[in-house]
Parts: sequence; structure tokens; C-alpha cells
Amino acid sequence: MSWLARAWLKNHCTGIQKVKKHNKEVEKNETDDKSDR
Repeated sequence: MSWLARAWLKNHCTGIQKVKKHNKEVEKNETDDKSDR
């Protein structure tokens, strides 16, 4: 595998992890909003 493909895969995987973490935080905030009402 070329270093370019390796670098792309690494960035791709960290990007997915960031999105998953962000989605979890958004879900948490949404449930917090509902419990406040």
C-alpha cells in the first residue's frame, strides 16, 4: 500500500471516530433537553 493510501485511511478512520463521538454528544444533549421540559 502506498503511504498516501495509508495516510488517507488513517485520516478516514479518525474522522469516523470523531463523527461517532460527536453524534453521541448530540444524542446526550437532546435527551438532556427533553428531561428539562
